[in-house]
Amino acid sequence: MKTWIIHNKTVPEEILRLLSTDLDPSVRWGVANKRKCPNDILAILAKDSDESVRLRVANNPKVTREILETLTTDSWDKIVRVSKSRLDRL
Repeated sequence: MKTWIIHNKTVPEEILRLLSTDLDPSVRWGVANKRKCPNDILAILAKDSDESVRLRVANNPKVTREILETLTTDSWDKIVRVSKSRLDRL
């Protein structure tokens, strides 16, 4: 059910904020995937315990330079590579 809510194009920011703390990493991944996800939520998700969530943050088209710079020191090499590549294109 929660993943369907995330797919709603008009999901309110308050709901995204709530879902960004969900126990299910696939729900948090869905929040990180939203183009309309606020940067403060992306910054929190950039520190998520799940690698797939952090990778999705790195790939979010709206992610800021500051968040990408944080992700260049990630423990997962793929996230580091994606973040550096995105920074090179900014």
